[in-house]
Order: sequence, then C-alpha cells, then structure tokens
Amino acid sequence: MKTRRPNSDRIAIGAILFVFIVSLILFILFLREYHAVNLAAQWPSTEAIVVNCQVTSSTNIISGNLGNSIVKNNEIDFAFAYQVNNQKYISRKFYPDGELIEQPIVTGFSVGRHFSAHYNPHAPEIAVVEPGSVHYRFLIGAIICLVLTIVGMIYNFRVS
Repeated sequence: MKTRRPNSDRIAIGAILFVFIVSLILFILFLREYHAVNLAAQWPSTEAIVVNCQVTSSTNIISGNLGNSIVKNNEIDFAFAYQVNNQKYISRKFYPDGELIEQPIVTGFSVGRHFSAHYNPHAPEIAVVEPGSVHYRFLIGAIICLVLTIVGMIYNFRVS
C-alpha cells in the first residue's frame, strides 16, 4: 500500500481560506462604512446646539516586569441638542460610524455653539455633526488579503 506524503512546499488550504475570509470581512466593513457615510450625507440638516463638551485627561503609570509605562487617556464627553418636528432630541454622535472623535475637533465645539446637524428623517433620534468621510483602510486591507489569497492559490497550483 502506497501512502501519499503531503507536499511540504504547498501552502495549507486552511491558511488560504483564512486569508480569504479576512478579506471578505474587511470588504464588508468597508461597504458598511461607505454606506453609512453616503447615507448621512443625504440626511436633512437642522439647527443644533452643543450642550456638553468636556475632555478629561488622565495619566496612569503601569508597573510591569520590564519596567514602568505611562498611559495617557483622553475621555471625550460630547452631546448636542436639536429639534425635529417640534420634538427635542440629544445626540452624542459626531460621525455616523461611531469612530472616535479627535480632541482638536471636539474642542472647536464649545458649549452653546450653534451648528447645523444632520439627522435621519426616518429615525430623527439619530443625528450626527458631520457625515464624515470614507476611509479606505478596510478596502486596502481587503485587496491585500485577496491578492495574498490569489498568490497562494497560484503557488499551490504550480507546486502540485
């Protein structure tokens, strides 16, 4: 009986499948972000006022086996009030995808500042300061993973 020895030069199918699944997940995340930003850009706007804008900074020293490290943390508490069809709402979202707000951006919105907020006409309790912009990091990651998948498949085909 002849046993077949696996070819050690081949890339495991499981690894190729894993990278392909990662590319699909990254592509879905990109589509989700792209859809949220484009949808929010089409929402109507209304007059809004900043009701809370606080940045709390804390610094911690963490001791470890390899020495101490300093960890600085900024907590941003931001909220604005707006009105749609004589109903008052409060939102804490700066961007539709919920990505972290940078401190310099928020500090430009002092309490009492009036601005134009975008709200969801089908769910007016959802509003954002800005629709935001599409970041292509997920798409780039998906393309890289897809290229790696194709290269792995071609490599396996040529080796066998």
